[in-house]
Amino acid sequence: MEHSCFRCGARVEDGVNFCPSCGAPQIRVPARPAEEAPAAAAEAGRQPGEVAPASLQHERAAVPVEDGGVRGLDWTDALPSAALGGACGAALALIPLTSLVFPVWMAATGAFAVSFYRRRRRVPWVAAGTGARLGALAGVIGFVPFAIGFAIQFLWLQRSGMLREYFSHINTANPDPAVQQRMQQFVTWLQTPQGAAVAAVCMLIFAFLGFLVLGTIGGAVWAAATGKREPQGFSR
Repeated sequence: MEHSCFRCGARVEDGVNFCPSCGAPQIRVPARPAEEAPAAAAEAGRQPGEVAPASLQHERAAVPVEDGGVRGLDWTDALPSAALGGACGAALALIPLTSLVFPVWMAATGAFAVSFYRRRRRVPWVAAGTGARLGALAGVIGFVPFAIGFAIQFLWLQRSGMLREYFSHINTANPDPAVQQRMQQFVTWLQTPQGAAVAAVCMLIFAFLGFLVLGTIGGAVWAAATGKREPQGFSR
């Protein structure tokens, strides 16, 4: 059988790869039917060319797996869970009795966020990588109320003289006169507005790094310890 060349119109036998007249290739790859895209949109209840709603896009971000767990983050549940976890960790890090072990509460922000997220999503486990992302988010959010509370406490201690008394007590316990002199100079500088501001900013920078790093670790460890064991390691 023969067919016409699409370029020059010459008759070409079937099975011949090139037109003997113009040399045009005769193998054509059929294009995807135009009906497939409208059909897919119709199945989703949308008009052709309409963008999927944001809620559906968020839902696709969290991928459920066959045993009931979830990988990835659904931000509609991740943000409230991280905010609540960060607030709990920050509050425990500011309370006088529990603040003695404040690094534990920095890490606990991630664990709290993972627990709240699993409860909101109604899933038995989340991947360790998802827990790390939740922990990092919870740590950043938890740092905000912690920074406000810490700044208020530091300003009160500095103005009431309790901070000076604390360092003076440490200074008298050291018998070295040179160390006592340097400590006294530091306490005097700390009582100035510039000294107090620099000290507060430095401590807040370390606190932010602590919340971020320890929150990430806490979220990942809690997700891995309380959920499904994943021998392949962190999920995306």
